[in-house]
Amino acid sequence: MNREYDTIAAPLTLRGEAAVSLIRISGEDAISSASELFRCRTPLDSAPSHHVLFGDIVDSQGHCLDRALATVFKAPSSYTGEDVVELSLHGSPLLTDIIMNRLQEKGVRMADPGEFTRRAFVNGKLTLLEAEAVADLISAKTPALLSKAAAVLKGELDKKLHGLTRRLTHILGRLNLSIDFDEEYIADTHWADIEKEIKDLLTDIEQEIADSQKAIREKNGLHLLILGPPNAGKSSLMNALLGHERVLVSETPGTTRDYVTEPFLLEGHYLTLIDTAGLRDAGAMEIERKGIEKARALSGKADLIIYMLTPDTPLIDVPSFVREAEVPLIFVVNKCDGINEEKVVPSPWIPLSVHTEKNMEELKTRLALEASRLTSGGGSGAVLLNRRQLDHLIRARSLLKQAVEAAREGAFEEIVSDFIRSGAEELEMITGNRVVEEMLNHIFSRFCIGK
Repeated sequence: MNREYDTIAAPLTLRGEAAVSLIRISGEDAISSASELFRCRTPLDSAPSHHVLFGDIVDSQGHCLDRALATVFKAPSSYTGEDVVELSLHGSPLLTDIIMNRLQEKGVRMADPGEFTRRAFVNGKLTLLEAEAVADLISAKTPALLSKAAAVLKGELDKKLHGLTRRLTHILGRLNLSIDFDEEYIADTHWADIEKEIKDLLTDIEQEIADSQKAIREKNGLHLLILGPPNAGKSSLMNALLGHERVLVSETPGTTRDYVTEPFLLEGHYLTLIDTAGLRDAGAMEIERKGIEKARALSGKADLIIYMLTPDTPLIDVPSFVREAEVPLIFVVNKCDGINEEKVVPSPWIPLSVHTEKNMEELKTRLALEASRLTSGGGSGAVLLNRRQLDHLIRARSLLKQAVEAAREGAFEEIVSDFIRSGAEELEMITGNRVVEEMLNHIFSRFCIGK
């Protein structure tokens, strides 16, 4: 049996005691199945679409279990494009289980993760980009990401990509004129114009890739690594930034043996703070040396690095792997309590006292500035928000670059057309105009049950 035509159901709210529990039922038998356990004066099958009804949740003997609301959405005017009933009842986990069990007894299947949204895409209620934006909206950790996901959900990214596809189609049309008709009727291909049009497209695609890479970095969260020698105050700084004691602090050097991570929201930017073992070559025990090796390895994966020293440590003692890191570096000198910082701490080092909170606000401002440079800076425009989409756009860019090279070298129109047609197909893979079953399975498996 084809599962796509099953009637499905799932709780929309998290399991647990709560004020309200929501259950969604979608499919051909949604209304008749819901009628078996929801009783009211107006039968569900005769209720108008988008109507809320008040009635009783009943057991198999007709005994009332709860007083609840049922909202009827008739096809095609529903989220999934099918008949849908949403039950709003009191948030008892036991009551939710009883209803789900009764629905399954009536032949209703438990929905797979993302299956409601997948049906919305299959039935033309959402484009693939809009469907993926649902998951991005739910998982957004910053206001900027929320705005971007909402813009994609409104169809802004579809419009942008369809515009790029139209421009590719226009170029293909010009090339196909020379392919399909005899030279006596059609003038030679104007390769200079073709090359300029492709280059203009490439410029716009390059900008989309850059913006999307920043947005995806923002979505994944920036990794902020705190490095420095033992007892520089790295763990104390982590606790101060978080506003609570996440890491135990000791005056004994080498007490941090492994790295510690914690999420951190700073002025609308989502970061992961990483406290590491103190960097030293002599005096470290074996387990501490392993922690130091991990700290070195993490430096190659970090988006931002804070390197800490104390006033009694020469500023030149910064390891080469830190100075050579291709990420923004913020240098701080901690424990600057009552010293003449102008003599001890030259620019660009930040004199700091985690204990007295001296210059902590300056450090946070610097961190927020670097985070803005690395991400999209809080803009709200629609951009690609996941790696699947970005990979197709990067492949489209590569194909268009090959088209430019082929045109420059005087290749036949058929060869240049093949590159451009393949680039257009990559854009169609992003928008969902060209999809395969495996791709849909991968996309919607990321969704939670009930969505």
